[in-house]
Amino acid sequence: MTNVFAPQYVGDKVSGTLTKVCETTSRFTREPIPILYLSGDGGEIEVRAFHVGLRRHLRNALPSLGQHVTVTYIGKKPIDRSTYLHDYEVTATS
Repeated sequence: MTNVFAPQYVGDKVSGTLTKVCETTSRFTREPIPILYLSGDGGEIEVRAFHVGLRRHLRNALPSLGQHVTVTYIGKKPIDRSTYLHDYEVTATS
């Protein structure tokens, strides 16, 4: 069974070897939503990049199949007085 990464607290993280990448859609954006599958000691973990902050960091990190990927939830980052985005850090190493 695949677990889904759903961070609740700043510092929540997941890591593992990238084994598969898929895409899905969302009614909230026209951008495709990447879904990463990471294999680690706890089994397979699915990372759904619904948050724009996570999608942005994935584009910058450019993880490839077989790389070790770590996704860390940084927290809510204010955009202005009434809006924020969920921010993440993504690292990918061979």
